[in-house]
Amino acid sequence: MDTFSKLGSFIHIVPLHDNAFNRSKSNLAWLEATAVGAAVLAPDWDEWHWPGITNYTDPLDFMEKLEKLMGEFNDGKLHPNVALSRANIANNLTLKQTNLARWRILESFV
Repeated sequence: MDTFSKLGSFIHIVPLHDNAFNRSKSNLAWLEATAVGAAVLAPDWDEWHWPGITNYTDPLDFMEKLEKLMGEFNDGKLHPNVALSRANIANNLTLKQTNLARWRILESFV
């Protein structure tokens, strides 16, 4: 994460080909990119529908969204999507909430 943050990346691209293996991946790349201050461009799949993520549907849409994101950076300031992602993570993905979800899963087995 230290190296990732030192690279100064403003946009983190998640270029996944649509197949069963890639659809099984988590959105960890969004969490990591948000932590270092990069806006995320990811596929328009359920796992990637979180506030602050810019979703693409096909190669043409990918290029359009990437060009738009590239034009939205202002004097080295964080992209507004990063603030949206960080707020969502802080409000919804805490350890307490994660543990409650785990508990509900365990209860469903009993």
